[in-house]
Amino acid sequence: MATLAEIAQAAGVSTSTVYRVLNNPGNVGVNDALAEKVRAIADEMAYQVRPRQRKIGANKVRKLAVIGMEGATRDTNIPFFQELTRGIQQHCAVRGLSMHNMQFVWSSAVQSYAQFDDCDKIMVLASNLDAAEYFRDRDQDVLFVAASPDPQRFPSVCVDLVGGTVQAVNHLLKLGYDPIGYFGEIGEQSDPLSRFSTFESLLLKRKLYDDRYVDLTGDWTADSGFAMATKALSLGTVARAYFIANDPMAIGAMSAFQEHGLRVPEDVAVVGFDNVHFSAFTHPPLTTIDDASERCAQLAVDLTVDGLGGSIPLMQLLVPTKLVVRQSCGANLFGRTLSTTDLR
Repeated sequence: MATLAEIAQAAGVSTSTVYRVLNNPGNVGVNDALAEKVRAIADEMAYQVRPRQRKIGANKVRKLAVIGMEGATRDTNIPFFQELTRGIQQHCAVRGLSMHNMQFVWSSAVQSYAQFDDCDKIMVLASNLDAAEYFRDRDQDVLFVAASPDPQRFPSVCVDLVGGTVQAVNHLLKLGYDPIGYFGEIGEQSDPLSRFSTFESLLLKRKLYDDRYVDLTGDWTADSGFAMATKALSLGTVARAYFIANDPMAIGAMSAFQEHGLRVPEDVAVVGFDNVHFSAFTHPPLTTIDDASERCAQLAVDLTVDGLGGSIPLMQLLVPTKLVVRQSCGANLFGRTLSTTDLR
């Protein structure tokens, strides 16, 4: 039987358009001529819309697949994904899913998605729409975790990056810092809900944005944070304070600043993101945003196991973040720690 992807290729449209036409005929959101073309091609290719088989009650998840990010070599160096995957595995065990009926694999190691055809639930820890389309085509439930590439069609559980960034930037603004810089990763530039996009928008509104203090060449590692800070030092464009997209890059940047004789926070203040377990033990301790990765993992597993009527409901859950004030931001230099009320 033909797949949605094959029909989409024949019709010259996206797979999501084919899905809307064939699965939601009363409200397809496409013009009549195109909808009729898609239906004609689907009939010609003998496509059948298959009813989903739902298991309700205990043990409705027989086998779960978790498809990780790009690869173990890269992503096990990113503490957020270390903690997220560990949390998923631990909470699956709590919910009665043993390693026997849970399959975890990095996406770079997947040669064929067919190896997961016997799984009735799929978690995807990335913006991997190809994988999601494959499983959706086979009536398998898909949940995106830490990504939401198509919220109209796929449920997701994500950290509230926008809310966390607002907390971090407002904290630095309340402390009176100017200019405020940003270190991050190049892929953030194309995502309107990324930390960088939110940072840029907040400072543009206040006419405080200056791209001389922005560097998006990081790769989420401490080495890249060190490199970005070293570059700023060589160019003479060190900001008075930085919001940095994750804790390892923030720690690397602090190390570079300190090696060149700058004091943190007296000369340059730093705020990170993630609140990884070692951020409280840096010198000085790192002010950061707690991303609640464990809560994210728990909600993802609960939503996958419980669902509604046996299936994962179409919803986008945002896990709230929390500002953790330590010494790297310099709040203590002002004789007080800012409260939640101060940050509104």
